[in-house]
Amino acid sequence: MKTQQLIIASLFVGMTVSANAQTFVVNSGPLDSSVGAVRYRNFGNSGGDDMFLGVPSLGNVGQRVATSAHTWVNNSSVAFSFNYDQANNKLTSTLGTTSLTYTNFVANVTTFKGAPAVAQDWNAMSIKLFNRQSDDHSISMSDVLFNGNSLTTNGTIVSGFNSEATFQVQGYDFKNGFTLSGLINLSGPTAWNTSQELNVINADFGYDMDAVPEPATMSILSLGVLAALRKRKGVSSKG
Repeated sequence: MKTQQLIIASLFVGMTVSANAQTFVVNSGPLDSSVGAVRYRNFGNSGGDDMFLGVPSLGNVGQRVATSAHTWVNNSSVAFSFNYDQANNKLTSTLGTTSLTYTNFVANVTTFKGAPAVAQDWNAMSIKLFNRQSDDHSISMSDVLFNGNSLTTNGTIVSGFNSEATFQVQGYDFKNGFTLSGLINLSGPTAWNTSQELNVINADFGYDMDAVPEPATMSILSLGVLAALRKRKGVSSKG
């Protein structure tokens, strides 16, 4: 029994990681609750908006800001960023030289999602690449950084032609603010379809019940398990 207790304690202590570490989950599902999001779309430059920013659902005009100022170029890359500035209570997104800002963020989450959405943990981000083009086109994100740290071994997230890919960033308290940045790459032998929502990149953050806890939470869990083991050991010795 003593050996088993030591093994359990070691497992929890080993789960305490550095504050800068995040978990990147491949082929994950959607979040249970989203509070903020950005969407990049209209790759065929059909005259509609190219970037949405705000509180989901971004399909609701009153919950977002949008711009049509960007022009996508096939077989090229463009820099992007998605930022939550906690101190100034705003979301910001850039796409090349085009920028959007969504102010009064927390108040708007309360209005559109309710007070419980603000109170719950914001413990995950979902990144979705929807490529529904029927021919050999590819959407990818490269040099992807989260708060300055590479999310993958090569910093690349890819969705091949006629496919959808969903990933999650976990192990971080998104209420502290964050910056997601990198390059969006479009490639294909012909022009992209002019249907504005056919091919989309969407990133949203909020709560997921299956998310890996942030490092501080893991540390607390570790201490709790160790305390419980010590208490149990003390009871056993008295018997």
